[in-house]
Amino acid sequence: MKRSILSTLAVGIVVGLLTGTSTINAQERPGSVLQRLNSGDVNGDGKRDISDTIYLLNWLFAGGPAPIKPEGDDPAAEVLARIQASAVATLATLPTEEQIAKLPARISNGFLKARKVFTAAARDALQWSPKDLRHYAVSVELVAVFIGIVNPSLCQLFPEACIDEECIEKCRDAAEACNNGCPSTLTDPIGAAACMIDCSTELVQCGADCINWSAI
Repeated sequence: MKRSILSTLAVGIVVGLLTGTSTINAQERPGSVLQRLNSGDVNGDGKRDISDTIYLLNWLFAGGPAPIKPEGDDPAAEVLARIQASAVATLATLPTEEQIAKLPARISNGFLKARKVFTAAARDALQWSPKDLRHYAVSVELVAVFIGIVNPSLCQLFPEACIDEECIEKCRDAAEACNNGCPSTLTDPIGAAACMIDCSTELVQCGADCINWSAI
């Protein structure tokens, strides 16, 4: 009973966090040059020092040249295409809206939010900015946490649909190994976000495959 209550609370917290991360819209991307710079090297000399501050102030208040957009500031097209494709594949593994409707509200809300997250990626990923990518990485990680928490509850509620009670643990182990191979956010923020998305998406797909949704 105590374990069930804790599981319910945990699911509620994660669903709340998912609700707080709004769906990414390509039209809401930041247009400012300042918001698009990841490196802090605004004058393009390959260093981050006081000269960047002076350059920036000169642009803001004295009509100086705009900050230089660093190479690699935008996610590579192939990265965005991979994210879009994985979102489409993930939607296919998640329960349909009809199947979700059969679940308790504390669980169904999380799956509806999950479908919303991946639907946005399937629709808009090719147009994403670095900020969109980071936002999506956080959303997908929250979905992965939700899947990890809710799977044991689903096995208790629908034992006939539970393929393997240890399945989600195997998924978590694989995701942890994947995350350990991701680059540092300090040296490669875009690569780190993309890798985090790949690992979290794999966990979501793996966790969803642990349940036979047609048996619910």
